[in-house]
Amino acid sequence: MSSFELNGTTFETDEEGYLMNLADWTPEAAAHIAQVENVEMTPSHWEVVNFLRDYYNEYQIAPAVRVLTKAIGKQLGVVEVLATKDEERAVGYLGPDLLGPDWDPDEAVCRLRASPDRPVGEALLDQRNLAGIGNLYKAEVLFLRGIDPWRPVGDVADLALVELARRLLEANKNRIGQVTTGSTGRGQETWVYGRKGRPCRRCSTTIRGTGLRDGARGSKTLDGAGQRVTGGTGIGGTSGARRALGADERVTFWCPHCQPATG
Repeated sequence: MSSFELNGTTFETDEEGYLMNLADWTPEAAAHIAQVENVEMTPSHWEVVNFLRDYYNEYQIAPAVRVLTKAIGKQLGVVEVLATKDEERAVGYLGPDLLGPDWDPDEAVCRLRASPDRPVGEALLDQRNLAGIGNLYKAEVLFLRGIDPWRPVGDVADLALVELARRLLEANKNRIGQVTTGSTGRGQETWVYGRKGRPCRRCSTTIRGTGLRDGARGSKTLDGAGQRVTGGTGIGGTSGARRALGADERVTFWCPHCQPATG
């Protein structure tokens, strides 16, 4: 865990640079982190950030991908706002929405299976397969199912894990923060996410953290702050504009003992 000081206040961040406590967020903190990340916060950036924060404050959950696409397009005038009947033309490439009324686990599994050689951790983050799994849920679901993040999709027998992901998102949708362990105590919320270098809650093996594309099971380990990239927009502006991270840049957390390379 890292932190930074601003105007006499300490802000704690996780290994990916996100604020540990969403209640700590302030425009000044967002502007500070953006400056550190060399992100210039334009009026458009702030419009996106403010929309996302207002949405989260009202519903206590991040907006679904389709909601975000339409709202940001309308707000910034950079995307055509479509009637519901025309949505498929614009966002039809997205996979089933985990929290949407169209959730279809069979279709999500089918899309995942279409690339059998792809690492399962990477495939789960691809919104074309299923929309809504972020880095935290990817790490936690794979841990709970005992699956190595680098295992090819074709070698994963239990792709019903997508339904587990949906249940976790559903359980957290009205909760401030994200909890997968069942414990809301500070520092007890997750099994492996954000816990690099700490003992596994199940077997006491040291949790590892590395980038998905850094070689077999992360031979090139990242530093304690995790890999960082600049640019992008996102909820709360917690990294300036909360970096738009692709699967390759995100830190993958896993337990080598509970998630063996084979088996």
